[in-house]
Amino acid sequence: MAAAGARKALPESLDAARSIGYQLATAGGVVVTGEAVGVDAGVMEGVIAAGGRAVCVLPVDLSSPYMAKTAHLRRRVLEQGGALMTEYFSQRSPAQGGFQLRNRLITGLCPKVVLIQAAEKSGTMIYARHAAGQGRRLYVFPGPEGAGEFAGSRRLLREGAVPVYSGSEVLGTDRAIAMEAPTAVKSPEGEPPKKQGLPERQELSFEQQAVLAQLEKGPHTVDELTEGCGMDPGKLLRLLTRMEMQGLIESAPGRRYSRPLKL
Repeated sequence: MAAAGARKALPESLDAARSIGYQLATAGGVVVTGEAVGVDAGVMEGVIAAGGRAVCVLPVDLSSPYMAKTAHLRRRVLEQGGALMTEYFSQRSPAQGGFQLRNRLITGLCPKVVLIQAAEKSGTMIYARHAAGQGRRLYVFPGPEGAGEFAGSRRLLREGAVPVYSGSEVLGTDRAIAMEAPTAVKSPEGEPPKKQGLPERQELSFEQQAVLAQLEKGPHTVDELTEGCGMDPGKLLRLLTRMEMQGLIESAPGRRYSRPLKL
């Protein structure tokens, strides 16, 4: 799946990018995106938090110092079995029109393309044109109602793009994300099974999903979770407290956290 969007991304767009990247990777999908700050970086953060694989397509050669702000994400992509891709052997800086040429590779590599935050005149709309010309299925995050930063997104939706808010909607109901639904509790014969009271995965925030993904590997200290989730320690501690109150995690002596057996 390809996922890309605006560099000057709104908070809603960044949340959507991280969540969709995380959910696609959790389901086993390989996510193809660019290397820019904003939506592209958010998608990579989501994939990394899920322990998944991404392919990052560059408009420069692989040794170029360009886009230093996202270099740490590209390193993590490689560490997790992903890949960096480029057409260039010695292109230190993007040539004129280089990003537009690069975009055709991102859409061309995937049967489905997700776009997040497209202004009416923007680079994100170039993705849409490439996707249409390549016969790709186009999905668009609608964004806040009336926001000018999403004027192009609304036009794409009017022209037939599929509105999506989560990765599971992109994958389709036949490939629901693993562990998305809580375990069913047996009910009397003839009655539908009842679900436990814990929130479903798609109802959790990106940060909550990132914490749970880390704890799937075993108990973690706060320091280990801070490094694994890339989150501010103060914010993480507040999040852990809320999650413990919800029954999503358990704490043990030594400030170690784990997932309860019922999860």
